[in-house]
Amino acid sequence: FGNWIFVNFPYDNEVWAILNEKNIHPDDVVVVQDSHAQLEALQKRWYQANRTEIDREIREREDRE
Repeated sequence: FGNWIFVNFPYDNEVWAILNEKNIHPDDVVVVQDSHAQLEALQKRWYQANRTEIDREIREREDRE
């Protein structure tokens, strides 16, 4: 295994319990949060910069569902 990075991995305790039952334990867990007052503005700016890729990924996810 190794060298996996999960983005937007759920914080749900149930998910972590299942991983624990399967004896799957990460070496490191890093949580990055932004509580800055301008978070919404930063998110909009990031979306504008990455709009094409984000929209494509959303459409692909919707097609799979």
